[in-house]
Amino acid sequence: MINSFQGKYWFLANSYEAPVEYKGVTYRNNKEAFQAQKSIKDGNMRNRTMEMEEMRAIVYAKFSQNPELAAQLLATGEAHLEAGNTWGDDFWGTVNGIGANYLGKILMQVRETLR
Repeated sequence: MINSFQGKYWFLANSYEAPVEYKGVTYRNNKEAFQAQKSIKDGNMRNRTMEMEEMRAIVYAKFSQNPELAAQLLATGEAHLEAGNTWGDDFWGTVNGIGANYLGKILMQVRETLR
């Protein structure tokens, strides 16, 4: 189990500096790409299903456009990926092992797609 995207696994974090081209614009990282989509949608992106679809597309773009990161993601094998954090995000990650962990789930889906 990988339960934190720090140190050796920092590359899994959305704020990891890796260029991602999404919808014709290149962003410094996934976090910027996702935030841009939220502002483009003028706050109407409150629908969690819509947010997750957007996040899935952005995460896939990051790894499909950066082969070295795709190789690192694939090297995690079958490990459970959990975006553990201390800032209280129990939707995209987990806090003290509790939460929905949608970022971790998306990463595992992208890993499977890349195989």
